[in-house]
Amino acid sequence: MRIAVAALLALIVGLTADLATAGPSASGALRHPAGLRARVLVARIGVAGWSRDAMTLDASPDVDAPTAYPLLQETPGAVRILVEEDHARLLVWVARTDLAWTVARSIRILGRGDVGVWLRPGAPLTIAGAGRRVAVHVVDEHVTVDGTVDRAALAHRFVPPPAGRPTAHSTSAPLARAPDGPPLVTPTFAVGVTVIDRGPRDWVLVEHVGAHVRVRGWIRAAELGDGMFASGSGSGSGYGISDTARVQLDAGACMFDERGAVIGVQLDADERYAHDLGDGRWSVYVGTPWGLRTVVVQDRTRGRGPPAWRRCP
Repeated sequence: MRIAVAALLALIVGLTADLATAGPSASGALRHPAGLRARVLVARIGVAGWSRDAMTLDASPDVDAPTAYPLLQETPGAVRILVEEDHARLLVWVARTDLAWTVARSIRILGRGDVGVWLRPGAPLTIAGAGRRVAVHVVDEHVTVDGTVDRAALAHRFVPPPAGRPTAHSTSAPLARAPDGPPLVTPTFAVGVTVIDRGPRDWVLVEHVGAHVRVRGWIRAAELGDGMFASGSGSGSGYGISDTARVQLDAGACMFDERGAVIGVQLDADERYAHDLGDGRWSVYVGTPWGLRTVVVQDRTRGRGPPAWRRCP
């Protein structure tokens, strides 16, 4: 009896874990990508594929900077993300080891009281150290910061915070820890700031909200300049193949993997290099950050008239 109960509990736990990793359907995510609020940062172009058991290694692992992609599903070893490239919207599995660390909530890494530096969700972090508290390095356009954070605060999944509001002032002066105090952060170029408070003599407390960090520090009022700044958070591809057939896809044509699972959709009318698989099925090429890949499209007329490409269910 105890064995049967234990087996039942294990089954329930397993089903719960599977449900926890499930998100919207593939077709639903492709139709309504705005519904995918969570993001992950891809830092390396490594293993990827249309399914978890068909992930291959790309030959070019380096990227210029981590890129945020909408998250559909996740498992302990891989995540499924939504990618828009080459006139297509695609669902791609990538290895979790190719993701950058970030934080899921705003967290202070420097300073105390009203003054400090806070990481914003989605800030790509360089991590060093093996203890409970690790060193982090973050670059936010014209602000570079080194600090520490509890390892438990590190995350892959995050929801992008609201963009910073336009500011009426700017400064390139060091933001100090206190009036007449040591620098907290020194911008490499002018950044937008908002005046938060007035201090002794001609000192003012200002705040800078960037894409990755929020900084509060003191500067002299004379170091305030004018200027409108706002924080923000593309890619493209091109290729040519000779001696290959081509098909003209229209917007909304559904893309499948070799097993027939929905993995993408054509976003607008475009001609693609293709290979006839027979019975109305065509293997077509699509450019991705993981190189040139093939997907399957299906002509409902099976070649007996003008193509009528199958839509996603």
